[in-house]
Amino acid sequence: FPYTEIAPAPQLLIHNAIGTESEHHIVTAIQAAAEISGRRCVVVSGLAAAAHVLLSRSDDSSSHKVTTGSLVDKLAGLDAALDMARQHAPSLLLLQDLDAELSRDESMRQEEESRFWTAMTDKLSAPRRKQQSHLSLLPLQVPPVVVVLTTQRALQPGPLLQNLVFESIHVLSPDAAYIKYLWKQRYDGTTHGRDKSEDLF
Repeated sequence: FPYTEIAPAPQLLIHNAIGTESEHHIVTAIQAAAEISGRRCVVVSGLAAAAHVLLSRSDDSSSHKVTTGSLVDKLAGLDAALDMARQHAPSLLLLQDLDAELSRDESMRQEEESRFWTAMTDKLSAPRRKQQSHLSLLPLQVPPVVVVLTTQRALQPGPLLQNLVFESIHVLSPDAAYIKYLWKQRYDGTTHGRDKSEDLF
């Protein structure tokens, strides 16, 4: 019988978290979640910059070019970031402040979101190649890469929001009640009451 890879649908592997590093320590929180889940966290801040940095490491001299911040550069950076995340699988690719990458023009933003979504799902649904021996060690139901898009604000109506399977996650800073709960739990070992992970995301 032909070999068929059983893996989660690519749209199930893309999530959105809302918050900022300065106010909510969103990158730190997601890095901690990745570590707990046994995934290496690959953080990318600026897709065009990622294109310049990641592609400049390539042995292919044709990839050494000046980036201008265009959509083509951003898509190249996204593709390179996804490749790097696959190289370090199982991994979590964190695309930081993706909303800052999008155009303020409504029609252009919709086009950019559509292109980003297609690029991510195409790459995430790509079969594991035989030469990627580190991927072959993972159970088929374990996705090599999970993508988290962080945004400073809630996503506007468009392809990204429309295609997300799971609701966006608001990352909140611990409030006074939760800090008191953590302090109490540390010293008396209690686990009742509020779920200790509910405010992380």
